[in-house]
Amino acid sequence: MIIYVDIDDTLADYSAAMKRDLEFPQGELGFYRALEPLPDAVESVKAIMEFGYEVYFLSAPSLKNIHCWSEKAEWVVAHFGAHNLHRLIICADKSLLNGDILIDNTKQPYGTKYFMQFKNNWKEILEFLA
Repeated sequence: MIIYVDIDDTLADYSAAMKRDLEFPQGELGFYRALEPLPDAVESVKAIMEFGYEVYFLSAPSLKNIHCWSEKAEWVVAHFGAHNLHRLIICADKSLLNGDILIDNTKQPYGTKYFMQFKNNWKEILEFLA
């Protein structure tokens, strides 16, 4: 079973970083690399991988910050190891991908069979997938 997991505001605290006193903080070099993981996020995704699911990190890019691609890759390496970098998919249109489950903070479901809207509920998601 293929599970896609969004990064911004699902794994990483994008909203907190946006509160910096800048007009366009996500355009700053280092913005994405420095995002703090949300509580229980990294541990939960590692557990989901251990359950035997095929997990991919699916994240939309910032089209105004070309560094976001490499910085999101650095974030995945920092929190999940270089051996999981092949699991990173950067795609502006998530509906192009076909998987079984998408865990995302948005309200709009994409091309997956099942959509789990993330609302700071990693423990609930783990219980569902266990």
